[in-house]
Amino acid sequence: PSTGQLTVADVAAKITQKTRMVVVTSPGNPTGVTASFEVIDELADLVQSKGLVLVLDETYRTFRSSPGPAHGVFGRPDWPEFFVSLQSFSKDFAIPGYRVGAVIGSPLLLDEVMKLMDCVAICAPRIGQEAALEGLRSAGEWRRQKAAEVAMKHERFRSAMSGSPGGFELQLSGGFYGWVKHPGSTTGTDAVVRRLASERGVLAISGEVSTPSDRGFIRVSFANLELEQIDELARRLAGF
Repeated sequence: PSTGQLTVADVAAKITQKTRMVVVTSPGNPTGVTASFEVIDELADLVQSKGLVLVLDETYRTFRSSPGPAHGVFGRPDWPEFFVSLQSFSKDFAIPGYRVGAVIGSPLLLDEVMKLMDCVAICAPRIGQEAALEGLRSAGEWRRQKAAEVAMKHERFRSAMSGSPGGFELQLSGGFYGWVKHPGSTTGTDAVVRRLASERGVLAISGEVSTPSDRGFIRVSFANLELEQIDELARRLAGF
């Protein structure tokens, strides 16, 4: 949707006779938009009524503004009939590169996933599995602290971008990311990204990576910045 906010009406309008599943990423990448508890539950109602499957990619589920559950779908006794959740221990426990996560679904689905994995990668590397297991056993408090740190950085980022420094306007944000409209309407996004890196020392990703055409956006990730560096980011953008 043009607003970046997911609505059930938008999804319903795109369902056709050929539709078999609805895939939602929340929090999203690159926009950071997070579907609300109510929207996800309403989507579950919609797909169930249509005889479809809802696949919810919850890779960044730990890094939401609310510490409560992301949705109530798992509270439904019949959820395995229409719901699949994808999760990432790589993001939760800071073990990037090892690509270890989880698929939560019905036993029938998991049997088919195992067949596929046996033909692709068989399993994640042992070191990643060991790290994920240890994280699940003992890193709960550490994960909560890191999530709180990211939430603090998010608020600082939103505050720093509130004045649209250098003409860069924050449109959407959440998770690790900010979806920013850049001021280079005549030069194109790739040129803006190159100038940001070479002239201002700012690394960002062109929105063209995630959209079918150049819509004038860049994705900014703030997770690895310190609070003071977020302020410095705004100053560098202001001088663009």
